Amino acid sequence: MKKINGIKLLFVFMYVFFATSVFAEVLTFNDVLKKYPNYNWNEFESLFSKKFKNDDMSALSLELLSGGFSGDSLFKINAGNKAFVIRLLAQQDDIQKRRFIVSSYDWASSNNLGPQLHIIDHKAYQFFLSDFILGRTLTLDDTKNIVILKEVAKILRKTHEALLPENNIQEFSQFIYGVRWYRNHKNKIIGPSVLTEAYKRWEALDKTAGNYKKTMLHNDPNLRNVLWDGSKIILLDWELSGIGDPRKEVAHVLAWYGLDSKLTAEFLSAYFGRKPTSVEIKTFDSLKTQILIEFAWVGLSTLSDNLSQTEWDELYEKTPSSTIENLSIIQMENKTKPSEEETRAIFLGLIKNFMLKTNSLVY
Repeated sequence: MKKINGIKLLFVFMYVFFATSVFAEVLTFNDVLKKYPNYNWNEFESLFSKKFKNDDMSALSLELLSGGFSGDSLFKINAGNKAFVIRLLAQQDDIQKRRFIVSSYDWASSNNLGPQLHIIDHKAYQFFLSDFILGRTLTLDDTKNIVILKEVAKILRKTHEALLPENNIQEFSQFIYGVRWYRNHKNKIIGPSVLTEAYKRWEALDKTAGNYKKTMLHNDPNLRNVLWDGSKIILLDWELSGIGDPRKEVAHVLAWYGLDSKLTAEFLSAYFGRKPTSVEIKTFDSLKTQILIEFAWVGLSTLSDNLSQTEWDELYEKTPSSTIENLSIIQMENKTKPSEEETRAIFLGLIKNFMLKTNSLVY
């Protein structure tokens, strides 16, 4: 796994699109041809004309959807009374990666979990066309809205209950990535000395987590990837999907959204379709503690710091405890990439929070 995956997994930096995006100037189809000449537009014209019985490409108008840090380009396409989104996949990604990304979106589309796809470039996997969805992505205020929270829980349950793709599956999640990254780097100076003890505590917690059935995961249900159209939830940005522990994806939302005990009970009731047991609530509390350190590992993997052990330890001592919700706050308040100082402080704070929560752990 290359480091770029760790960067993409850092939720603070994920982009937002569809109806919540800020639109740039209106372009003609010829304008886009000139701006992106390396894409197979002949294939797009052929597929679009066949699908929608539209041979007049000059009648289309396109609006660039503002993004964040993805290498992809997204355009809203206005075609009469219909609107679509075309996603031009990053050319620096090899065809295997582009094929996987397209297959993930296609799986979500076929299971009514994400935007419906209409056109896929099966030759070079350079683009796909999906519905443009009217709605908005979630805000911090929505994390206190029981109606919306229940819909988020239901779509996660639907994702976890759906049949796995027949092929092109990767066993992957932000948590799996974080653990693997730490195990591969724990003999190097990658953070404060306390990480050694933190890893032992994480292992002890992991042993108590119990068995689970692997399911398909969205892998990034942060607020900016969850769209509310007024009646239902649609999950955006499926490029990181994979199979793994569905309980941790639920715990991710419980922590990321900062849900208190009452809202947690409401969320889990909607997810299970019944009231959660005391054992289940205890399990999710433990998983939320685990992912504090797992998020920290993912975050540390994205930093370019070349600090000595003494410097890391001094920074750790000065840093206050932080929560995963702090990541969400930074995410929602920053339209540009936060500084390394900001992000480093949060990840060190997550480590400190984990250590505080596990002080009484016996192993």
